[in-house]
Amino acid sequence: MFKIFFMKMQSIILLFSGLILFSSIYSQNTKVFTATTITTPVDENIPVYRIELRLVTASGEWDGTDNEVFVQLNRNDQTYFLDYGRDDFNRNADQRFDILSEHVRTIKDIDFIRFGAKKDDQWGIKKVELYLNNSSQPVFTKTYATAVVINKHSGQSDHFVISSADLRSNASWLRIPQNTGLKALPIPVKFSMIKSIVESMVGNQLHHSGETNLQWGSTDDVNTVWGPWVEAKYVNSKTLHFDLDLEYAISGSPDAEIDVDFDLVFTCDNGNVTIKTVNVTPKCKFLDIPCDKILSIVNNIITLFGADPVKIDAGGYQNNFTRMFTISAGDNKCHSINVGTNGDVIIF
Repeated sequence: MFKIFFMKMQSIILLFSGLILFSSIYSQNTKVFTATTITTPVDENIPVYRIELRLVTASGEWDGTDNEVFVQLNRNDQTYFLDYGRDDFNRNADQRFDILSEHVRTIKDIDFIRFGAKKDDQWGIKKVELYLNNSSQPVFTKTYATAVVINKHSGQSDHFVISSADLRSNASWLRIPQNTGLKALPIPVKFSMIKSIVESMVGNQLHHSGETNLQWGSTDDVNTVWGPWVEAKYVNSKTLHFDLDLEYAISGSPDAEIDVDFDLVFTCDNGNVTIKTVNVTPKCKFLDIPCDKILSIVNNIITLFGADPVKIDAGGYQNNFTRMFTISAGDNKCHSINVGTNGDVIIF
């Protein structure tokens, strides 16, 4: 009898020890579960070369926002701002965002999804989906019957965390073994994907630039958008050309137009993909703002595209841009690379 009692006590002690190890404390006393402490029946060692979030904003009168919304997937990541040139997070908006993280190399590196807002404004979340690589099937999907509200006003949370336990107990996560698209190589690397990632990278870095008036172009006041915010085209078998429409906001005056042109050159060097940013030409079309300073910031943002990983003093730059091209070679070696006339990049 004593032996049975002792064994039960051992089990209880082990259970409580496991529960203590199972949880950890994140910022603002939010408890989240880490991927490394959870047993999961799926293979989480699959390499990750693309991360996308599909976010549906709720329909309430105050659920849309112009706030600076950010996300984190891992404790080691800095905040990543979700900001495309379009008008993000309007009521009922159904939008997808590429996320770049130097610390998410495999599925197991995704510890949680943490949303936050920088300023004092409400955002209501109706639905969250997480897509990895080029799979058409999400690894997490959840619709909230009552909108999850992020708001810095007193009495409301300024963040929302989908814990590791929530992720790994989700039906879509448990179907990872059947989600064959997760292991499909990105061959070719699609032109649309490259454009989306460039827009995501620029949008994030604008918020880490230290210049709060530098932003995507708009149609307010004087129009600073000529076509899409990010335009790209084929130049030759190694080069894509990009044109960005930005602006510098000026209180009480028309905003200044900042036009940015640059080329991305793709080459294969000793089995490795190299992406070089060349011919960066930012133009400032308003003389009453510190153009030299603004153009220097823009130049720093654009010329970082080729590195993996890289950080700048202002922080915030996270890059898995090069990785997708390396993985697409299949054996992690680049033998030959070619930009097609449709903008797709093929690695042989």
